[in-house]
Amino acid sequence: RADQKYLYWLEKQESGRKTIYQNGIDLLPETMSASTGIYGYGGCPYFLFEEGIVFSHEKEKSLYLLSKKSVKKLSVEEASYADGVEYKGLKGFYIVREKKELERSEIVFINSFHEEKVVASGRDFYSSLTISPEGKKLVYLTWSLPFMPWQKTVLVERDILPNGDLGKERDLLGEKKHQEILFLSLFTNS
Repeated sequence: RADQKYLYWLEKQESGRKTIYQNGIDLLPETMSASTGIYGYGGCPYFLFEEGIVFSHEKEKSLYLLSKKSVKKLSVEEASYADGVEYKGLKGFYIVREKKELERSEIVFINSFHEEKVVASGRDFYSSLTISPEGKKLVYLTWSLPFMPWQKTVLVERDILPNGDLGKERDLLGEKKHQEILFLSLFTNS
């Protein structure tokens, strides 16, 4: 991942701890690890946010914001989090959340007051959240058991409503056939 100035990456240390590096500098406190057990094998545990870096700390099943000055806990719910994406329209972000008792994942919107609101549920798994270049649509991958993501994946598009909720699902690919979509990224010409 990258912003205007820096390159960021996740690296596993010999101790098993996963940390976020910025141009070769370890950004996390020694007691923290950026990891997630979502989907049973993990998703991307961090993303860049206007206020810093949001990351999942799997040991505590919590979500944190790492800024230049501090590390602040964001989540109230005990859950695994992954594949987040910033939504500047409401100064918040969308992220996949998986609670153990639900045995499935859901997409939540977390606003600037750190309130979590479920905006997509009903399918077993969600991943690869991406906001369209104009900021009006959320696109993501989803799949449901008994299928695995390498067997049958659906590409879904939804309008982002003014309050952060999502409009009706539109299946773009995969619902009618057995299609595998393994990576999603949107690019702009700017």
